[in-house]
Amino acid sequence: MKEVMKMCKVKHCFTTSYHPQTNGLTERLNRTLINMISMYVNTDQKNWDEILPFITHAYNTTIQETTSYSPFFLLFGREPMSLLDDENIPTDSNMDDYDEYIENYLDKIARTRQVVINNTEKTQERMKRNYDKKHNEKIYEPGHLMAVWTPVRKIGKCEKLLRKYFGPYRILKKLSNVNYLIEPKDNPGQDPLIVHVSRLKPYFERIDEGDPKVPHNLKNY
Repeated sequence: MKEVMKMCKVKHCFTTSYHPQTNGLTERLNRTLINMISMYVNTDQKNWDEILPFITHAYNTTIQETTSYSPFFLLFGREPMSLLDDENIPTDSNMDDYDEYIENYLDKIARTRQVVINNTEKTQERMKRNYDKKHNEKIYEPGHLMAVWTPVRKIGKCEKLLRKYFGPYRILKKLSNVNYLIEPKDNPGQDPLIVHVSRLKPYFERIDEGDPKVPHNLKNY
């Protein structure tokens, strides 16, 4: 698989659990398709597979905000044809006209791809600036106790009222600026986990008011 990605010039990025931002393009596509399907699916939601081809065609032929082109155009170098369209393609046997058409066609695709690259880079830079305005870097050290955000769903329970953070976990190692290796404090033999910093927050153990180690001025809080 590494050789295939190398040939395709694909940069393989690994993601931690519950952090879809790493694969944002796929997650955004899924969100768009789900929203589109929800507008046409029956109340019993059993016909989603029947409308999926039409939803896919609508998505592929819609101009994207980031690229300024439709996915169909970027793949084939033209917009899709319908029964009412008359595509100006050489149909005679003159190979000179055909070669000229192919040359112009490939040149158009190359210029379009360069425009898409420039538009994508501008969009990414704008999104990064907006993210950096609100982002505060958090740094934790090995040995710190942390609570870990983990989504939970239970039948018959209100999801908003369910507990979202679990712990304590102990940080074993800082793997990068955003990823940490942790293990359960009460079960150190369990396999360690790699989590993104956005899922972590400091863990504070409950203080017993009768504990003699508790300072006198904190017993009323």
